[in-house]
Amino acid sequence: MSVALAENIANQIQQLFASELKENYFIKDHSRQPRGKLYCKYYNTMRTLKTSGLILKHSEKNELINKTKNSSFSRWTTNNYEPEGDIQLILNQIKHDNCSLPELERHWSSTVNHRLNDIQKATTTQEIIREWKSYKIPMGYKLIDIDFNVLHPTSFNVLGNYEVKLLKIFNVLTTKIKDMNSRKLLESLIEMENPCENAKQAVTFYLLHSLFVPTSKKVTMDDKGKKNIVKFSIKDSQNTFLVFCNTVTLAEEFIANRYSLKLPIQPFILVVGTPLQPKEIIVYFDTIKYKVFTILRAIDVCFKIIHLFNLEYPIESCAVWQFIQKYLYNIKTKFDKSHPNLNQLIFDLENNTHAE
Repeated sequence: MSVALAENIANQIQQLFASELKENYFIKDHSRQPRGKLYCKYYNTMRTLKTSGLILKHSEKNELINKTKNSSFSRWTTNNYEPEGDIQLILNQIKHDNCSLPELERHWSSTVNHRLNDIQKATTTQEIIREWKSYKIPMGYKLIDIDFNVLHPTSFNVLGNYEVKLLKIFNVLTTKIKDMNSRKLLESLIEMENPCENAKQAVTFYLLHSLFVPTSKKVTMDDKGKKNIVKFSIKDSQNTFLVFCNTVTLAEEFIANRYSLKLPIQPFILVVGTPLQPKEIIVYFDTIKYKVFTILRAIDVCFKIIHLFNLEYPIESCAVWQFIQKYLYNIKTKFDKSHPNLNQLIFDLENNTHAE
């Protein structure tokens, strides 16, 4: 069965039965072999026929698809942004003058296309930040907003209208969470009288990782050089997304420890406090610390950094980030990877069928 035929049949099923999701029958992303009920049924039947001798066996072939190794990974399409004209004076003011924030924002908006072309050519985030040092100021995330809105002009404005979507996610958590520790945290929130908005947001997004249990694995090496394959845990996923520390000192120690272990540090959220009592909220990225006032805003800044700076989602929490991308921002890219239940959950949420 060809990929085109399987996809065509899956499309027809979805057209005939509105309650069915195409991805349940056929799914093919850029880095994996085709999957779904159609493909499984076809190849299981073919294997049975070959085993029983009803059809001839072909010579063995390597059926594994070599995964494309993107040495220069890019979430962007090969867009060329028409650079603004006569902007050298403005660029000089951005890079060399001490502008007030309102002035900087105006200058920044006037040079977006020039900068997006610059970012697209860069090979590292350090290179970008060296060229555009204003990202490092305490309110630098407002500059990220400006660039992201040009990069994704049709994306959903999460900050302006999130209550309904977050309530739907929370309702799903109450029915689908099975992990014992996660259920305890959820019940603690439900039992609280008038929890603050940040507590509700923190618990909701923290427990999303229990819905999308990581399926990826990591290879470790012991002292004797023996390789061990370890599956990522829910906690591994949470720790690349949202980290809670009781004090600022412990938060600094957490970051220092990551550096000492030479572990990659993608943008993540650092909260001083607990999920039920968040006190300070910090977005950490490449030694830059942005202090914000809500969990949702922190997630918003993290998400925009990842897309603007052409970064990959952390492998441990990739499914959670993709859920945020598709459900909250309504963004789809050719680099999206499949994950069990992700598309089905989004379909249910958007069609109000999650409680069935």
